[in-house]
Amino acid sequence: MRSLAHSTEYDTYVTRTRRPLPMIERLDPVVYGNAGSGPLSEDELARYERDGFLFYEGFFSAEELAAWVEELRRLCYDPALARAEGVIRE
Repeated sequence: MRSLAHSTEYDTYVTRTRRPLPMIERLDPVVYGNAGSGPLSEDELARYERDGFLFYEGFFSAEELAAWVEELRRLCYDPALARAEGVIRE
C-alpha cells in the first residue's frame, strides 16, 4: 500500500502545488554574527539580509562560467542521471 506522501493527490512540497501560499514569517535570523565575526562587511551583511544573496561583478571569470555551463549541459542530457532514483530534475 502506498503512503499518502507518495500519492499523486498529496504533495509534501507545498511550493509545487497550484494553491496560493501565504507568506511564512522567518523564525531564524538570516545572518548570524556581525562584521567583526566573519569576512563580510556590515554593508554586505545588510545587503544579504535584505536581498538574500550577494553579487560580486567579475567574481568568476568568463572561462570558469563557460566550464560550469558546459558541465550543467552535460548533466542535463546524461541518460544515466535521467533514470537515477536519487536525481530530481525540475
